[in-house]
Amino acid sequence: MKKLLIILLACIMLAGCQNNTRQLDDEKYNAYLTYYQAILDTENKGTTCQDFNIELISNKIGENRYRYDVIIDQPRVAMYDIKVLVIVENVEGTINTKEMMPSIGIFEDVAYNMVPNQVDKEKMFVEGLDLSVVSNEPSIHLGVMVSYGKKDGKEGTTHYFELTTTYVEPEQPAETTGQ
Repeated sequence: MKKLLIILLACIMLAGCQNNTRQLDDEKYNAYLTYYQAILDTENKGTTCQDFNIELISNKIGENRYRYDVIIDQPRVAMYDIKVLVIVENVEGTINTKEMMPSIGIFEDVAYNMVPNQVDKEKMFVEGLDLSVVSNEPSIHLGVMVSYGKKDGKEGTTHYFELTTTYVEPEQPAETTGQ
């Protein structure tokens, strides 16, 4: 009887832990959707920032396959608990619920930080962040949200960007003849 009671209590406790995990996952997913919608709703997105560098690089990775990297680095201000979401903006201006878009700091249980001239990977002080999107299209239009706070956790800052690029094949050097 004691064993049955212990097993029953253990099952109840495990079920409670699963509910807490599911609730946390739901909260993170709802935050993701909120950030996604904010990117769609923001009309005057920038292409550069005074607080850090942001750039979009394209690479061909196969026949009609392209990888687009959004690189955020060279912070000029202290950035704590960084959250980044990159979305492929579609013509309809709606949330794509079929694919998760690349993000940092939204679903993880760790806070990423960038501070000028400080790198300590063990303490999550990183040199830069790289988020990638793979597409079959040689042109892409991305919306990006970068949010971060100060060391004390107050006064958050959020920037929205609009980044567009088209992959261009690199020029092949002309052959030279030796004479």
